[in-house]
Amino acid sequence: RIQILFERMVLSEDTIQSLISELQSAINYDTWGQLIEAIDCYKKLVEKLTQNLDVDASCVANQRIHNCCNTCKKRIIYLEKPGSIEHVTLKDVKLISSEMELLGPCKDRHRNRKSANSNPKAEANGSSLFIHTSYNYKEKKKPGYTYITVYLDKVGLKDATYLLDCFITMYIKDSSEKDLAPMQDTGISNNKNIPYIIFNYNINIPIPLECIPLDGAIFFELNHFKPKKVTSSCKCFAVMDYDEIKEGPAALELYKKPIDFKKKNLTLVSSKPLWLHVTLKMEKYEERKP
Repeated sequence: RIQILFERMVLSEDTIQSLISELQSAINYDTWGQLIEAIDCYKKLVEKLTQNLDVDASCVANQRIHNCCNTCKKRIIYLEKPGSIEHVTLKDVKLISSEMELLGPCKDRHRNRKSANSNPKAEANGSSLFIHTSYNYKEKKKPGYTYITVYLDKVGLKDATYLLDCFITMYIKDSSEKDLAPMQDTGISNNKNIPYIIFNYNINIPIPLECIPLDGAIFFELNHFKPKKVTSSCKCFAVMDYDEIKEGPAALELYKKPIDFKKKNLTLVSSKPLWLHVTLKMEKYEERKP
């Protein structure tokens, strides 16, 4: 019954990407304090979302769109008249992307996307040769600077079986909690090899290593979908300090929510040896001669 409700309304890949792109523009302007531009982008996003409402679609699908619209509208009101409405944070807005993903061709949109080298046997064992990569920001790379790609492999949790539609949000911040780069999300994953949730996802960091200060850190927030509340929620998080940003594999400890960007109250999720497994690839950019 639930599966039928989800499949009655499906938005195309292009539509989903268009919505997420508009959302990302709004978040970027919002993060940088360009409120007029942010409000304009939020309004455009609400208009695009409303155009995709379908009276014949399931109440679940339409509810997702309404939730996204309401969050954007509340953020607009808050930016226009601070204090006039309950504070809708940027974190609340960022969770909209996971709602949009669920309106796509299938609940786990990346699960059925295979590369030419995809291995059915490997997928059956909870792994895949296909690695999805985040979209790069359209910023010109600086010659002589080092750029980082973070490969998010898997995360281990004792209750991984019960978590739905998981995704990881990556932040890069300094000790004052200032964003050094726009946040980025992985795709949604329901691919599991218990006790692990498999992501197979690359995220390209848009700023070079040389632009990350010594007090900077990379934060990884694991989110999952709660059907009863029809929203996504933080499960736990991991952090990689500046001195840990090195090429090669790393296993990061998992801490209890909420995410603590100041790193003052870090409590391990479990005493069991379960971590977020990542691999960093670094490449010094050299401008090609014409």
